[in-house]
Amino acid sequence: MSEHWSHSQLSTWQGCGKRFELERIKRYPTPPAWYLIAGKAIHKACDRFDGGLPPDWEAMFRMEIEVAAFEWPDESEWLAAGYGQAKQGYKHWLPKGAEHVQRWVDFREENPQLRVVAVEAEVSHGTGTGEIKAFLDRVLYDEDKEEHILLDIKSGSKRPESKQQLGIYSVLWNISHEDEFFIREGYYFMTKDGGLHPKDGDLSHWTLDTLKKLGQEWNRAKEARIYLPVMSNGCETCSVKAACYVKSGDSPITREYDSLNPHYRGEKA
Repeated sequence: MSEHWSHSQLSTWQGCGKRFELERIKRYPTPPAWYLIAGKAIHKACDRFDGGLPPDWEAMFRMEIEVAAFEWPDESEWLAAGYGQAKQGYKHWLPKGAEHVQRWVDFREENPQLRVVAVEAEVSHGTGTGEIKAFLDRVLYDEDKEEHILLDIKSGSKRPESKQQLGIYSVLWNISHEDEFFIREGYYFMTKDGGLHPKDGDLSHWTLDTLKKLGQEWNRAKEARIYLPVMSNGCETCSVKAACYVKSGDSPITREYDSLNPHYRGEKA
């Protein structure tokens, strides 16, 4: 199996193999999610600021809403975190998104020694198990330390549990730019509170050999069709829960999409 792969694909599979299968392989149709719409708009507003333009958060947010509405016109079906009156839809994100963007603006203005080298930099490399591709949110040069650092902007409520994304991205950047712009450390910038995570940003142990081995092991799992479900609190807000047999049980939808259903009507494994 030789195809392109990404950290997003790998991390989805690591989090729940069944979700990866239903989203990426079976292509179960899912409505837009307000938190993803807001996340895209936050990123674009931050990109504008680093490009020397006003962030214009509200315009970016409305633009992403228009894109989502074109793909899925019934807004009442869009996914939102929270329950009842606390659901985080348009009224929640219109003011909250502006706060998230402002934290990035404040961070940049409070750290003038950090000079932007690259915004949304596309990098890729063949690993023998397919080409791995990535878009790096930011590469910054710290004029005080005289070192380059990698930053990935995160607008979600949860901090990433590992440095895997940063490690993969640093390897791809270093291969593309060699010693001229070498990256040894990276962090996630959490727009919810304006902090950097984790405290230790050391990425020196990530190498091309690491990526190759990750790709090899993941390919073996995909070739064997190992898509195990992982039951967790996240199942309640999962975008493909309706098609997941262990979550939703026997239904016309799970019969069509999930091979774990004894009455599955799709292609047999």
